[in-house]
Amino acid sequence: MTNTDVLIIGCGAAGVAVAREFAHYNIKVTVVDKNSDVGGMQQRPAALS
Repeated sequence: MTNTDVLIIGCGAAGVAVAREFAHYNIKVTVVDKNSDVGGMQQRPAALS
């Protein structure tokens, strides 16, 4: 793993948004998720029904 200042667990909308905000301020960010695709629950519309 690389050097990182912040570790974000979860690649849903909130995780991606906060990662972008940290990166804007040149803070090294690593985002991890149990799934290989980005989007969190938005990628699984059947889970909402």
